[in-house]
Amino acid sequence: QKAAGVLPDGMDDRAVNYLFKTPGGSLYHSGDSHYSNYYAKHGNEHQIDVALGSYGENPRGITDKMTSADMLRMGEA
Repeated sequence: QKAAGVLPDGMDDRAVNYLFKTPGGSLYHSGDSHYSNYYAKHGNEHQIDVALGSYGENPRGITDKMTSADMLRMGEA
C-alpha cells in the first residue's frame, strides 16, 4: 500500500464523545483527548449536568491532550 500523499481524516470526523441520559441527570464524557469545537455544539443541543474531560499536560512539541485552559474552555462550552 502507498501512504505517500494520503492524509488521515480530521479528528473532528474520528473523535468519540459520550452522552448518557438518565432520569437523575446526564453525564457527558469527552472520550478523545483533543479539544473539539463539538463540545459547544453538544452543550447547546443537550442538557449536560456532569461533564468529564480528558485532562493532561503536554510535553514540548506535543499537543494531543487538553490542558487546564482547554478544560476551562470545555466547561464554558
